[in-house]
Amino acid sequence: MRQILTDESGIKLRLNLIIALSSAVLLVLLLSVLSLEIVFIGILLVGIGFPVLFLLVILLR
Repeated sequence: MRQILTDESGIKLRLNLIIALSSAVLLVLLLSVLSLEIVFIGILLVGIGFPVLFLLVILLR
């Protein structure tokens, strides 16, 4: 049972790292195209949206 919990937490950690890195790359790309205000609002929406989506997935399992 402990091995299963460890594997799941490792997968979640890797997934969070991939999401954070891809968000950072997307931020740099968007800053050159869009204004700072639009990018900031997008960051807020993503920062609120991903945790809410993650909680919904956990609750529905």
